[in-house]
Amino acid sequence: MIRVFIVDDDSVTRDVIRGMLQMEPDVEIIGESDRLEGVMETVTRLRPSVLLLDVQLPDGDGPELAEKLAEMPVHPGIIMISVQKDVAFLRKAMQAGARDYLLKPFTSAELVDAIRRVNTETLSKGGTRQAERIAIWSCRGGAGGSSFSISLASQLAMMGKRTALIDGDLYMGDVAFLLNTPYELSWTNWANECLSGVADGERYLALGPNNLMIMPTAKNPVQAELIKAGMADRLIQSLSDRFDYIFVDLHRNLDDISVELAEGCQRLWLVSDCTCTGVKNLHLVSGLLDQLRIPWIERAVILNRVEREHRSIVEKIDKEYTVKGILPFESKLENGWLRGEPLIIDQPRAAYSKIIREIASALEVREKVTS
Repeated sequence: MIRVFIVDDDSVTRDVIRGMLQMEPDVEIIGESDRLEGVMETVTRLRPSVLLLDVQLPDGDGPELAEKLAEMPVHPGIIMISVQKDVAFLRKAMQAGARDYLLKPFTSAELVDAIRRVNTETLSKGGTRQAERIAIWSCRGGAGGSSFSISLASQLAMMGKRTALIDGDLYMGDVAFLLNTPYELSWTNWANECLSGVADGERYLALGPNNLMIMPTAKNPVQAELIKAGMADRLIQSLSDRFDYIFVDLHRNLDDISVELAEGCQRLWLVSDCTCTGVKNLHLVSGLLDQLRIPWIERAVILNRVEREHRSIVEKIDKEYTVKGILPFESKLENGWLRGEPLIIDQPRAAYSKIIREIASALEVREKVTS
């Protein structure tokens, strides 16, 4: 998917652009701003493929921001938009690092063609191709968030996708344990490397089944205290241009490190079940996330351990939230963990495994449309 961010102080122009792009299957608007303030930080976190940038804004000039973005190791393809037909403006924009320039008013075909062309050119020069980063948070203990994270990441790895799974429970995480994956290096070693100023996260990942790469939790929970603010974001950024997918299995208590990990992802999926506490916690968590105001591209729900008698509950949740997947109750799920294998490997024909493959295929389709 070509991820587009819009920076233009004219709300009418932003509305027109949204209307032009909303029917394009390979383009997704991930955010917008009416000023330059905060755009650098947002671009760094969301990693858009293409930035539509007005030449003049109330708090500065677009080319100045384009010049700063061009200095970043990984930056979006920039398309300047303006009513100005002045050659000097055009020259200034292109010298600043813009890859194209559109004069208002432009047609839908002109806009879409420019976005696709700039995206292709940027990718060919090692630009904005970044991992799809998905944070997964269980709304209650036992909801099956870790099982889902491991299953989906394993499925994509089996499909030949470069996939990393970060265990976000720094104290009691069990991703490596459930996959029966031995490891020597962990979050603790990564923390020490951060303190020394070096940040090559990939070499601290353990090799799991089917080439799934895992960032394991510390072997001694006390060592998790070494992980400080800023390290989680650095880890995700160091991996983003080396993988197709990065999953973060978040700790259920949303502490500072968990929030930092979640902010480093483009999407947040909440895993819950249809129990009374599961539904209650889903509402509580959603309210908390509304207060945090983190602009994820997508916030969705995965319903786990669903049985026939839960139909009415599922329908109510589906009306209030974006439900990404409905996983059936599977009694054989735990048996696979005894052998260090997700159900998708242990029981590939199970209904649970089928839904996991459907979710993975939907992600792959979005990636194929982009490329």
